[in-house]
Amino acid sequence: MNLTGEELRRFGTVINGLLEELPKFKHHKDEKLPLNNQKYTYSYIQDVNRLYVSLFCEGRDAYYFYIELDSDSDSYVMSGWSYFKGKPDNSNTFTVFVNVSDKCITWGDLDLIIDSISSKERFVNLYTTLCLVDQTNTFLTWKD
Repeated sequence: MNLTGEELRRFGTVINGLLEELPKFKHHKDEKLPLNNQKYTYSYIQDVNRLYVSLFCEGRDAYYFYIELDSDSDSYVMSGWSYFKGKPDNSNTFTVFVNVSDKCITWGDLDLIIDSISSKERFVNLYTTLCLVDQTNTFLTWKD
């Protein structure tokens, strides 16, 4: 997938923002929600130190992404994969460990994440979803 430097930078910024916000998350679970077109929907579960995101294409699993704090190893664990014909595509699975004190992914980590996404369309939809999750968490925080 060919992405511009600006697209990579923005995507990395969103992920780093989620790492920063993760300890502040409130419990929230959504069922499938419409995304930016009729074809894709998403759902997510967020809790303190956890975020699980699912993308669906025409009702079928398309991509899964999660970030979780592993307090035993003092690191964030990020993992994700695309689906192909309803099954996880193991050739594209990634797992990244980010030290809690860093809260920042490397360019190499970003490449692994990008390689796990099977199309530009899924990339755009995952990016949009991660932005919406971060925004929703901000709105939930305002309610307190």
